[in-house]
Amino acid sequence: MLQFKTLPIDEIMLMVYPRLFSLHNLAETWTDKNTVPPRIPLTAEKLTRQGAFLLQTHEHFIIWVGRHVSEIFVNSVYNVKSYSDLPELNVGLDHYDNAISDLLHDLISLLSKVRNVPTTTVSVREDSRSGPCFYNI
Repeated sequence: MLQFKTLPIDEIMLMVYPRLFSLHNLAETWTDKNTVPPRIPLTAEKLTRQGAFLLQTHEHFIIWVGRHVSEIFVNSVYNVKSYSDLPELNVGLDHYDNAISDLLHDLISLLSKVRNVPTTTVSVREDSRSGPCFYNI
């Protein structure tokens, strides 16, 4: 309750209504790198197994990875060959020398820049034990 009294309104809004971004098609949807890309409605039906999504909460960036996301995305962002090689839960996000990784890190940097709260990036596989927790945030 104390946070509601002391945090800026933008931070309070992230506590109440997190932002959801589509990552698997970020190159097509995010054309102006100086502005925040389009958000998608915060509903479970928007999550597709062929996609990857970034949920920005007050304290975390959570990347949900669908089980049928492209191997190019998985390899570019996590440096593994396929979805099945991803750990169920991964804290942190390494940066690799490719366009998709650059774009994702640019997005997280932009979203972090306007905030004064330190955040953690966590990746969750759709079929992991932690996967259902994503829906409860």
